[in-house]
Amino acid sequence: MYSILALLVVVGAVYAQVPRPCNSPPQWESREIRVDPSQKFMERRRLIYDATNRRERRFEEIEIGSDRSFYDQLTLWNENKMYQVDLKTRKCNVTVPYRPFFQRGTFPGEKFDYEGVIGGAGLPNEQVTIQQFSMNTTGDARFSLVSSPDCIPIQNVHITTKYGYEQSNYYDLSVGISDPMAFIPPRECEEEEVFRLFLDRFHLRAKCLSADVLVILEIVCNVDQPTSTRLASPSIWECNEIKVDPSANVTKKRRLSYDSRNKRERRVETIDKASNITSYDELILWNENKMYRLDLKTRICNVTVPHRGWIPRGTHPGEKFFSQDYVGTPGYPKERLTVLHYYDLNIGISDPRVWTPPKECLQRMFLVAICLLVGAVSAQAPVPCSSPPQWEGREIRVDPSQKYEEKRFLAYDETQQRERIMTEIEIGSEKKLYDILILHRENKMYAVDFLTKKCNITTINRPFRPRGVIPGSKFEGEVVIGAAAIPNESVTVLAFSGNFTGEAYTGLVSSPDCFPIQNIHFSQKYGFEQSTYYDIKIGISDPQLFLPPRECTTPPPPGY
Repeated sequence: MYSILALLVVVGAVYAQVPRPCNSPPQWESREIRVDPSQKFMERRRLIYDATNRRERRFEEIEIGSDRSFYDQLTLWNENKMYQVDLKTRKCNVTVPYRPFFQRGTFPGEKFDYEGVIGGAGLPNEQVTIQQFSMNTTGDARFSLVSSPDCIPIQNVHITTKYGYEQSNYYDLSVGISDPMAFIPPRECEEEEVFRLFLDRFHLRAKCLSADVLVILEIVCNVDQPTSTRLASPSIWECNEIKVDPSANVTKKRRLSYDSRNKRERRVETIDKASNITSYDELILWNENKMYRLDLKTRICNVTVPHRGWIPRGTHPGEKFFSQDYVGTPGYPKERLTVLHYYDLNIGISDPRVWTPPKECLQRMFLVAICLLVGAVSAQAPVPCSSPPQWEGREIRVDPSQKYEEKRFLAYDETQQRERIMTEIEIGSEKKLYDILILHRENKMYAVDFLTKKCNITTINRPFRPRGVIPGSKFEGEVVIGAAAIPNESVTVLAFSGNFTGEAYTGLVSSPDCFPIQNIHFSQKYGFEQSTYYDIKIGISDPQLFLPPRECTTPPPPGY
């Protein structure tokens, strides 16, 4: 009890020096894990964030074998537009944002809650100092966890009447935007809009065309006015292409990107859902002797050599001017196309990523490489590490279903399966303080109400649950909390997970010493439970912490 009194005195001194909310970087990239307890799922995605221009790009990580949809989302709040591409069907949907801009990191008006250390306190390169800020307004509560002193976002929790409980954890964060083209709408969205406008104009011109004239059209694009003295076509351009095959009675519409300098082409055919004709996304790299061909319906990729040699489009060296003709109505510029026996296109390439092979093809190549390396790597695959069996620290426990946050001092002894918890529970505006001793091997729990001094002794209603890595868990990956590029402001974290009977588990520990950082449990019986640990120190400072509280061993006074 004396330690608690001393703690209260220290708290009074600390609050006299309360830090004010820092300013998180306005532009950064990271991996994000978003937790939605109501839906019982975790969403993993790549996040590119720009608070200055109020825009975000989110690439969800596809889970192979999953039936749910995964998306590439670009949200531009200043333009009131959201582009969303289904990563399986490649279909684009353009709408308005479904919610206002949400500032990540710290938020103006938040107050300081506490400061702590994630990882092993006192261990070089295995700890990061954090600060939590929060605010409560009508129907809206926010909690922001950032690193200190540079205010790198680590976690945001947002609880609202409209959207419920939302939690985002950030890993592998890098300050700044590495690719400014990340905020350009996805190609599928641009193609859909551009090709629709193109077809509108093309149908106007097609009124005057006969079937014979259509056959001679190979490319219909933005075409400059012809000049008989022009002998060389531009080397890099892109357009919408209409390819007609009279023998097969097939007309294909596709987006063409052309680069004669590097001998490469990208052709993305338009899918005709009413037709049984297969449509493809083809990338042909003649200098590398490779052709990537993705079936746009089945999403199966085939990697082969080009089926034909490189053929330049436009003029060929040595050709001479033959003639020029008009298709459409002469005298009406908006209804006229110039068609030459050589094509004079001058557009350039708007998106250099067009020369990157389709994701499905890269995944296939990656899986092949993994199969070759798995024998060597499996011997080095991380196995669940062993967290320290005895330690003391601070714990923040969140229960979204009950809408409360619990702050604890925790003394933990895995060897003897016992815990001492001094906790502050905040439910709405009400705070309660308890001193709890849990002895699993004796199947007893002692709980003392700090305000009434009343002790309650009960049996334990749940089994002992190890903190840190649970035996039988599998390794999921390695990430960094904080900013890896900033000295002493990041910690390397190992992620483990497990699915047990009626319960799913995810655990984060520091590397290499396996200090517990966070545990998340989904269970049918207890719902969603999350514990985050700070200021961990190995060992138990006072062995008497595991003796029953004095209030539980001393008989109460008469009439109590």
